[in-house]
Amino acid sequence: MTACGGGDSVAFTVNGVRVEKEELVYYMRDYSSLAAAEMESAYGVDSAEEGFWGGTYGELVPLEYLKAYTAERIARVKLEQLMAGEQGIETPLTWTEQHEDMEKQNRRRREDYEAGRVVYGSIERDFVTYFADMYYAMRAGLQEKLGLTEEAYAALVESRLETAEIQYKDMKVSPEDIA
Repeated sequence: MTACGGGDSVAFTVNGVRVEKEELVYYMRDYSSLAAAEMESAYGVDSAEEGFWGGTYGELVPLEYLKAYTAERIARVKLEQLMAGEQGIETPLTWTEQHEDMEKQNRRRREDYEAGRVVYGSIERDFVTYFADMYYAMRAGLQEKLGLTEEAYAALVESRLETAEIQYKDMKVSPEDIA
């Protein structure tokens, strides 16, 4: 488990786990279309409008909305990982640790392939594939260990989110960062 250490790259922490700014920006890009659709539906704005992410629409500031939207989703995953850790299911918690683990797995997969051993899927995985495999295996293992239905699991995660200690550090992001 990695606790928060000072540093310019920390956007926020979730129960002491660092969320690096690079991770925040990555997921802001990933979630931008979902958040835009939500804002279009809820506020009647047009996300295709020139300068949308840098604009203000009454009380709505799309970039701030996207930051909050993304931070909540990241926090939810970090809490699931912490819960998994409590049950003995360890996963790399931080962006840096995840990328280091992905590289280590890719090296091992390459070595296995070159040695003629069976490697399922791509020899080298990108981050999307790596994270999906890690996250869904962790989630399934945790849900099974806790003996919870999907609904009960979701309720547990939601209750943990409500009591989580989230400390914002450097959340400065510009529209150009997510372009």
